[in-house]
Amino acid sequence: MNHISLTTAFGLLLLLAQTAGGFMKHNDIPSTSDIAHGLRSYAEVYGTEYEFELLQEAFQRIANGTLEGFDASVDPKRFGINHCEDDCYRNVTQLITSKGYGCEEHYTVTSDGYVLALQRVLPKSGVPNNTSKVVLLQHGFLDSATTWVINQASNSLGFMLVDAGFDVWLLNSRGNKYSHTNIHHNDNGRKFWQFSWDEMAKIDLPTFVDYVTLVTNVSKVHYVGHSQGTLIGFTGFSQNQALADKIEHFYALAPIAIMGDAKGPIKFLARFHKLVYKFLSTLGIDEVLPNGKIEQEVGKTVCDISPLTCELVTFFICGPNPVGFNKTRTPVYYTHFPAGTSLRNMDHWAQLIFENKTQMYDFGRRGNKDHYGQKDAPVYNITGLTVPVSLFYGGHDWLADPADVETLKQTIPNAIKYSNMLSRFEHLDFVWGITADKLVYKTIIKQIKNGVK
Repeated sequence: MNHISLTTAFGLLLLLAQTAGGFMKHNDIPSTSDIAHGLRSYAEVYGTEYEFELLQEAFQRIANGTLEGFDASVDPKRFGINHCEDDCYRNVTQLITSKGYGCEEHYTVTSDGYVLALQRVLPKSGVPNNTSKVVLLQHGFLDSATTWVINQASNSLGFMLVDAGFDVWLLNSRGNKYSHTNIHHNDNGRKFWQFSWDEMAKIDLPTFVDYVTLVTNVSKVHYVGHSQGTLIGFTGFSQNQALADKIEHFYALAPIAIMGDAKGPIKFLARFHKLVYKFLSTLGIDEVLPNGKIEQEVGKTVCDISPLTCELVTFFICGPNPVGFNKTRTPVYYTHFPAGTSLRNMDHWAQLIFENKTQMYDFGRRGNKDHYGQKDAPVYNITGLTVPVSLFYGGHDWLADPADVETLKQTIPNAIKYSNMLSRFEHLDFVWGITADKLVYKTIIKQIKNGVK
């Protein structure tokens, strides 16, 4: 089994950033120059040509080994060389305990053999907690439990919830660095990686909830999801009423159910997803963007030398909002993110964007017949969702676009109990942003304590 590492991804992005002639030639199979031309066109549409040029130069400098000094050449008043702090070298448990909190490591096994890791965050010594209020935090695409404790204690949701007296559990989806084991399959084999967010919604989510309710002896839990964590919530809770009955309230940050109005280069690249999937699968690649030692070193080194490069990558994927991005933490963020997933899951995300349907994974007509008993992949029906929902979404979010969120609100009007559009937020501001504690987390804490009024 092979994987696409962060190092390789930087190389691929460098290739994509090279400019050259025509678009969509050779029987509609895109060349590198075709894709680069398309990305440039998207930059022009969204008025980000300057940022595109900067990102292209950054990747060229990475390839040439001349990245140092890039930021200062762009803006000498703003940029200097950061130094990666201790949090770059800590795993999720160490991130928690280094702030003075306790941490319990838990594991649960799914019906198909995946060993899923959970971290239970314990209060600081002498601080009481209310174990009757249990909160589950589910990370987004390519992320891990670290995202909830990656900032300081005063502005990380995981810590703030514990300080408010709640019993807090951090979840790790199958295939990320903390849930990288299966009792039947080795992670070097292809069978291990035959999953997408379908399995996270249908299998992982009820496994997590059943385990936590059993350990804590509560009948219901509060669920906070970000990005993919909301997607598996909407689909999982709407298809499994027994699971939905165990959820007190669902707090959806950067909520995703459909992505037809997604913006930026991801929208453009999604049109080639079947071609890319078949090509990479033929090469034996099953895992994408893992978080091994080499990948961690690349992330913290690049972001240490050039915070601007990492900022630009985030900008082009998630949406523009330099005001909300915590530039001093870029080496920390990109040491822990991305945390890995399967090629199939990435393909399923591209399918979600390209088809604009909340649809199960499309195996092709023959494969769909085998898996679903019909030629087309079924579409999730989330209209009957009974779990009460609070929505928090951003005006600058290119992945959970406000237009798609409005469609979601119209799809499940009876479930929506609270909705807040933060005009300047992009996709990652909800977990990394410097104002999320004041504009989002305090509201969640209040709603958990007092309900939604």
